[in-house]
Amino acid sequence: MTKKVTFVVNEFPVLSETFVIEQVCALIDRGFDVNILACKKTSDANLTPKFKKYKLDQKLTYLDTFARGAKGKLQMLISLIKNFHLIKSKNDYVKALFYSVKNKNLSSLRQLAICAQYAETRFDSDFVICHFLPNGHLAYALRKFSALHCDTIATIAHGYDISLYKVLSKWHYEYSKLVAGTELLLPISDRWADLLINKFNAEPAKVKVQHMGVNINHFNFSPRNISPESGPIKLIAVGRATEKKGLEYAIKAVSRTENTHLSIVGGGELLTELEQLAYKLNATDKVTLLGPLPHENVLKLLAESHVFILPSVTAKDGDMEGIPVALMEAMASGMLVLSTNHSGIPELIEHKKSGLLADERSVEQLVHNINYVVNNSRSMEKLIENARQKVERDFNNKELNEKLANLIINS
Repeated sequence: MTKKVTFVVNEFPVLSETFVIEQVCALIDRGFDVNILACKKTSDANLTPKFKKYKLDQKLTYLDTFARGAKGKLQMLISLIKNFHLIKSKNDYVKALFYSVKNKNLSSLRQLAICAQYAETRFDSDFVICHFLPNGHLAYALRKFSALHCDTIATIAHGYDISLYKVLSKWHYEYSKLVAGTELLLPISDRWADLLINKFNAEPAKVKVQHMGVNINHFNFSPRNISPESGPIKLIAVGRATEKKGLEYAIKAVSRTENTHLSIVGGGELLTELEQLAYKLNATDKVTLLGPLPHENVLKLLAESHVFILPSVTAKDGDMEGIPVALMEAMASGMLVLSTNHSGIPELIEHKKSGLLADERSVEQLVHNINYVVNNSRSMEKLIENARQKVERDFNNKELNEKLANLIINS
């Protein structure tokens, strides 16, 4: 009998969340009957070839039809009043409404209004996969109060949803219900698994690490020839200029090394500050901030670079990485990677075996690691080979999707 699998997400499809559509299509390829419940529409469908190829529009239901602003709040109130008599577990539902209002969690209120809106509908599934903890709560609420009928709810914890202080504060009540009232939690790293068990009091048997990965076949392995005699070691950082990316520490470190050059690709709120920092350090000849670039230009720069640097840090607001896919892609393609002992990154990179790691915000250690590359360039070949093998073994999408499929079959 074909198992029915439902994905619960906030938006679908989203270009920056390719891992969702990859999982959806992988499970369809394996014969599962897959459907998607998404809160909001996006404009990314035409930019995602697999959306059309797999006819995902026929498998997709958009749940949140409420308007934004005051009109939407009125629509939500009408839905709550009109369908309250259809709600299951009314006492718990009222309590959930109370905490949503108390914590000023409008997103949770919208979820509860969705439960009321779909109280006369029935969504049947064997296994529900939710990406990000708030969407896990939506699935929990739909099953407890309303329309969802399923055996297993599994929620994947990624990054901001389990680290950002304001998210944790706002969703504290809902997360407690999610952790206690669903069957599986699938953090993307051992770090998040420990947090779910030790901070959120999740039962260890419920917690199973489900890495995100890359399609290894998309990356031709071309080991970089790191040779200081042939010119500067070319380092590159790609991503939005946000605090957690730690790009200021990359600039400070490169400014203190010889025979190196750093290119930074991407926009972001800190881009101007980073430009000013490079100027202040008299490092504008060693650091080039390129801003956002077309994808083909980024690929060309990556192919021409020797080292991918991502000195991630915990931001002041608590925001953290999961295990950055950008590092996996660099490792799969034959680049040397420099990063930090941050979040789940040490689960991907083993220091001096598959890359080099520094402590968060340690410019001294970053300088040491860059100099280590310059002075030991011939020994980098083994690290690069090990990095590719690590991704093939532990972060290969084909294997990870097979693992997920087996989890569904055996649940």
